This record gives sequence, structure tokens and C-alpha cells, in this order.
Amino acid sequence: MKKEYFLCSKEIIDLMSPEEQSPYLDRFGEDVCIAFLDFPKLEEKYKLLEEEHPAKYFGWCREITRANTYCGQFSLSEGKKRGLFNWIIEEIGASTEKNVAAIIGEICYELDITPIELFNKVEDI
Repeated sequence: MKKEYFLCSKEIIDLMSPEEQSPYLDRFGEDVCIAFLDFPKLEEKYKLLEEEHPAKYFGWCREITRANTYCGQFSLSEGKKRGLFNWIIEEIGASTEKNVAAIIGEICYELDITPIELFNKVEDI
């Protein structure tokens, strides 16, 4: 079983009921959060649902991996003040879910924390 952190839409969270997730944030016009998911299990469920309901939307998820790029001078207080997603989009210029997930991964690597810990730290300030 391979569990990883993912940036996910609410539909994926509802489908998987993860044991660990961040609070929801409104971004990309919908509720998104970070969750610790078993991707092979998600992929299996997703394929079955697509076969049963080919025209239905089941959400999206993007694995959080390192961006290997400079993330500027990120601070938790700035993430709280401007919003984590807004900071990433405005300072780094990342605008797709995949790029935002990669920047979150890089920030977490630099701070030596998990993505959920990052969200919680930004919320707690």
C-alpha cells in the first residue's frame, strides 16, 4: 500500500474518507484540501465508478511532490495573511492544481513538515 499526500477536490475526499486531511479551502472555484491517500485504492475505486457512470464527474487529485524550484521567502504569517494558495499563485506564478501541489511539496520539504502540518500551521497563526 502506497500512501501519499494529495491536493484533492471534495469529491475525492467524499469517495475515500481519508484518515488524515487538512481543513477545506476555497480555491479553483471549489473546496479543496490536502489528504493522505492510498493512491492504488483510489485509482481502483475511480476506475470502477467511471465504468459504471462514464459521464459523471468524480473529482480530481494531484500528488504533492517537490517542485525543485525556488519558492521565494515563504513565511507562515504571510501564508495566513494572504492565503496559502494566493501566495503560491501571486509569488510563484503557479496557477494549475498540479503546479500548486508541487509548490506545496517544495515548501514542506524546505520547512521539514508534512503538507497537512503546513495547512494546520498556517491556520493556527
